[in-house]
Amino acid sequence: MNHELNIHKRAIRLLAAGVSGLVIALSPAMVLAGRPEIDCNTLSEQDSMKFFELSGRSAEAAQEKKYDEALQLGLEAMAICTTDAYTELTIGHVYQLTGDCPNAYYHFDNLMQRSPEYQKENAAVYKDLKKYFKDVNAKCGEVVTLEVTCEEPDMQLSVTGMGDISTIKCPFYGKVMPGVYSFMASRDGFMPRKETVTAAEGTGATVKIPRLKKVVEKGTARIICPRNASKFYLTRPDGTTDEYVCPHELDLPVGTYQVKLGGSADAEVSTFEVKNKEVTSFNIPAVAKSKCSAAPLANNTSAPAAGALMALLAGLGISIRRRRDS
Repeated sequence: MNHELNIHKRAIRLLAAGVSGLVIALSPAMVLAGRPEIDCNTLSEQDSMKFFELSGRSAEAAQEKKYDEALQLGLEAMAICTTDAYTELTIGHVYQLTGDCPNAYYHFDNLMQRSPEYQKENAAVYKDLKKYFKDVNAKCGEVVTLEVTCEEPDMQLSVTGMGDISTIKCPFYGKVMPGVYSFMASRDGFMPRKETVTAAEGTGATVKIPRLKKVVEKGTARIICPRNASKFYLTRPDGTTDEYVCPHELDLPVGTYQVKLGGSADAEVSTFEVKNKEVTSFNIPAVAKSKCSAAPLANNTSAPAAGALMALLAGLGISIRRRRDS
């Protein structure tokens, strides 16, 4: 493998120097179940440069026994393209060295499924591969395929049942030992979701994580009415209105609400805010009483009758005073 590492490094230096005509000597790969394949021959020059940089650094980290770094860099490289034999061999071998037999099996098995032409063109890689795969196959040959996909891209999942692996990035395509596996998807502001799947011997398992539902923030509103009021109307932010009996307490989504006393056309509309996880008490103002009209007497149809009454009372008063005087 050291010999192949030196060859790979030389290829990186040549590409970085801008030597034209450098190609990845790979034949089209077989379509493997599950994992989408990206042919390295189809990359732009910029993507090729990035791929070789990541792949080379992964190999160097593996040689220095910096296995976590080697895996991270190698997987980043394979996110660009998947058909480079040396990169996948490096990833599989690192998994093997760190005791992750199922994931080592997965990458070795992918390489073993390639066409005879592909294997012939990468003969040096396959010489090491056959040796590594023989050891892995003896230790965990009963592994099954596990595929985890998500409707929401780049979801990080907490996982139980996969040994030392506590999180995975979705999508995940790999091998596992037969058993039960649980995946927890969570994000701030969203409802967490748990999916459990049984990877049965001989069949494996596939699980799809749907998009998470956003958490609806709610608070409590206590509506208090003035004396003698029996009901009120509450209008929600979406414009819908409902009638409630006074007083009333209810849980509402966060937002601005309008209230108005029932049974009075003169009732004023008031607003209040509902805040997340808080109790809001709101007293609906009493309806203001109407003031008497100050219309001129000439416009009042009762003026003649009122004048006659006043004259009558005045006459009675004069008559009473005269009797007293006599």
